[in-house]
Amino acid sequence: MPRRDSATIRDAEAPAWVVVAPGVRSRPLVEGNGTALLIYEIAPGVRLASHAHGFAEFGVMLSGQAFLDIDGEARDVREGDSYYVPEHLPHGFAVPDGVPAAVVLDVSVATARGEAPVVPGLLRQVQAIVTRAR
Repeated sequence: MPRRDSATIRDAEAPAWVVVAPGVRSRPLVEGNGTALLIYEIAPGVRLASHAHGFAEFGVMLSGQAFLDIDGEARDVREGDSYYVPEHLPHGFAVPDGVPAAVVLDVSVATARGEAPVVPGLLRQVQAIVTRAR
């Protein structure tokens, strides 16, 4: 097992896609020192319910379109848009029907006051909040 403060380099093919829930898959890239970097692909019609956690979240929409709800305010995010959500702030994510899947590069970062994100816990949390749009 590598030291907690050791460098990590992953081959582009090494992290496999993981089906987290119907319509959501993730590709955990690297994690270390209180930070986790993942790619999510979210199918049209899928919603991640509003939730909050003890770490900050940054992201870049690599492709597609979605609505990012931050503390009750829905915002349209499209390819190239980025976001930041501080720890403990409620947020959710929905991909409308009729658009391509959303692909998001997501970075979860521990804060001085918050918890440290770890990939298995992140994937369990996503699995718990996924619903299909009705």
